[in-house]
Amino acid sequence: DDAAAPGCINNIHFSDITATSSRANYIGGSRSIPIRGVRFSNFKLALTGEMDDHFAGQAPYPYQVFGYWKTRGLPFGFYCRHVRDLAFRNVDVEWRDAKGAWRNAVRVEHVENLEVSGLRAGSPPCAPTQAAVALTNTRNAFVQGCQAVPGTDAFLKLDGKETADVSVLHSDLHLARRAFDVGGDVPPNAFFQSGNRLPEA
Repeated sequence: DDAAAPGCINNIHFSDITATSSRANYIGGSRSIPIRGVRFSNFKLALTGEMDDHFAGQAPYPYQVFGYWKTRGLPFGFYCRHVRDLAFRNVDVEWRDAKGAWRNAVRVEHVENLEVSGLRAGSPPCAPTQAAVALTNTRNAFVQGCQAVPGTDAFLKLDGKETADVSVLHSDLHLARRAFDVGGDVPPNAFFQSGNRLPEA
């Protein structure tokens, strides 16, 4: 938090990757200086192995990447916090023999300018009440052309009083039990959806 500009990281692109992981792929800036311009494209991620509940689904701040090797890490596929201009394009998250206290395929907190396009993801079978995608205090988010896989509870969960301008368009969410889970602290008119294939009532 005490870094002075230009002490920041900008313009990171992960493309054409197939990977297997037993802990989160973590991208995190600071409250005062966010990471800018992060893009995941054509990325296939398989999540596997036993996950503990050391963090109870909430990463400490600051998160010391090299300070938690005695734990199994963060229980998400992707965990991004304090980022500006973040994109997921054609990303596929698969739960492959994942066990324990896994949470979301994609978890985003305190991010401004988010694009999620062509994401295919669902809830972890070992924690079937978790949402596929969870956004907390996220502003200016555009979600389009995504697909919920069988076994998904809510595809998208929103919470946080700073949430604003979240739009979901033209996504196939009919295999989810619920398309959206909007928390009571999300401001009115912060969320908009249109043209989506929704679960049958």
